[in-house]
Parts: sequence; structure tokens; C-alpha cells
Amino acid sequence: MSRTKSVLWWATGWITGIFVIMLIMAGLFLVSNPAGAAPGSVWQRAIGNLPQAVTIAIGCILLAVGVVVIMTTMTLKDGTASRWVKALPGVLGVATFNALNSLINGHVTNLPSKTISRADALVMTLLFLGSTIGSAVAFRGRSLNWVDRAALVAFVISVGWSMLVDSATGLAVGLCCLLFAWAFDRVKRRGQNSRFRSQLHVKAH
Repeated sequence: MSRTKSVLWWATGWITGIFVIMLIMAGLFLVSNPAGAAPGSVWQRAIGNLPQAVTIAIGCILLAVGVVVIMTTMTLKDGTASRWVKALPGVLGVATFNALNSLINGHVTNLPSKTISRADALVMTLLFLGSTIGSAVAFRGRSLNWVDRAALVAFVISVGWSMLVDSATGLAVGLCCLLFAWAFDRVKRRGQNSRFRSQLHVKAH
């Protein structure tokens, strides 16, 4: 029974994370391409030929919904990381494996017609690997503060943008957000420990 609950727990995290990324990607696409999608594409069939103002408005709404979902589901009642945050390293680990596969084969995974240079594949592999490690250690075993929340929102949006435009820049920005959240927490804890030791020193005298 406990094993089943564990599987469901992780599955829920994965589904939520993928849903949020897709929602963010859809919003980013509509905002950045108000003139419409390519004829015959999935996006074009989904939104049709809408006025630019309407397209941008829909994109902003999707982005807002995505951010709200991120903010409301990233923590549990005790302030610790929720299912999808804890599942994030697993999702990024799969992405790292796919990037490594692209590095070896010279094309996008499951899409042989779309080639990718070894240099680009190597950069993506390293960035995904760094993000996997960063997301695994940055929020582990503690309550999330406002910096963590902002970093997670920025990370998801950056990853969504990177996937949308096939660029490593967004992923690099996302990794920097994770590293900043980790460094902020380390500095904060060090300051708290220093004040605690100072108080103990004063009481001892």
C-alpha cells in the first residue's frame, strides 16, 4: 500500500510539473507570436486566426494561470517543497538523458530529421545536469522562502522559453536562478548560525 502511494505521489508531481511547463510554453508562445502560428501547425489549429490583441490576452492569461499554479502548489502546509518540486530533479534527469542521447547521436531524441551540433548538445547536457543537481539540493529538507518561490517561478518560465525557442539561454538563466536560491539560503543560514554563536558567547560571559 505504501509503495502504491509512493508511486502515485511521484506520478502526481511529474504530471503537475509537465502541465505547468506546457501551460507556460503556451502562454509564452501566444505572447511572443501574436501574429499567429504557422499554417497547419498544432498551435494554429488550437487558436485559429484570432486578432493579435486577443492572442496576447490569452497568452497573458495562460501565463498568469501558470504562475498561480506554481505559487499555490510549490509548498505543503508546513512550508516544505511539494510533490512537483521534489519530482523536478527526476523530470530534469530525463531531460539530461535525452540531451546526452542527442550528443551521442547528433540529432534530437525521437526526431532523427532534426539534427543538432555536438557543441549545442553538450551545452544542453551540462545545463540540464546542473539544473538536475541544483533542483535536488537547493530546496531539500527546509521550508521555502520568498527567494525560493521567485526562483522556482523564474526557473519554470526560463525552461519553458528555452524549450519553445530551442535555445540554451533560457535554461542557463533558470540554472542561475536555482544557484541564487541555494546561495541565498546558505548565506542566510550562516548568518543565523553566527548570531546564535554570538548569543551563546555573550551568555557564557
